[in-house]
Amino acid sequence: MNIIDINEIAVNLINNPTGYPRKCTCHYIREQVLTDIVTVETRNVLAFVSHDEKAFALRVMERSEAGQKKEISANKRLITQKRKRIDELDTLFERLYEDHVCGKLNNERFAKMSAKYEQEQNNLLNEVVVLEADISEREGRMGNVDHFITLVREYAGVKTLTPRMVNALIDKIIVYEPEIAYGNDRSQKVEIYYCGVGTINTEQETELMCNSDNSPVETIAS
Repeated sequence: MNIIDINEIAVNLINNPTGYPRKCTCHYIREQVLTDIVTVETRNVLAFVSHDEKAFALRVMERSEAGQKKEISANKRLITQKRKRIDELDTLFERLYEDHVCGKLNNERFAKMSAKYEQEQNNLLNEVVVLEADISEREGRMGNVDHFITLVREYAGVKTLTPRMVNALIDKIIVYEPEIAYGNDRSQKVEIYYCGVGTINTEQETELMCNSDNSPVETIAS
């Protein structure tokens, strides 16, 4: 898959469609095709969210909270495992030092093994820092739905995407390798991740809302 930089889309694709660069041939998608997809999908999302903000917020929070909690729990388990190994390395280093003092290990062997333990411990400490930062980010991300809805109110009814709008609403776009790569039957998956709420499948979400006795929202055919 190829992750497309949003600033690049805003500047190159919207302002100058013919200037959008080809970064990866196997994941390449024509500029106008991507522009059309982003335009249609974003307008559908705006219409969908505007139709029932409360229902949308509830759906996103339920989905996001479950997913974020799962990832947070997994990261916390990894941190526990890595901290356990860090403590084990402390113990191993103490034993190594004792063996060196008692003459069981020469200087060269002691230096080699202690450097190895120290390197592993430093790597683990760095990994723990990264995991803790990821946990903090995920915990903060769980309250972003309100901000996204505020943006939807601002841009509801807009027909043409602007660089400012794209940067405000969209976090990233992932273009996958085509299932069918050649000819008029080219089929390629594109995922749009909206800021703070992730992907939004308007057809699927509309069906779920209809099943909850909400009137359906009309979407634009892509």
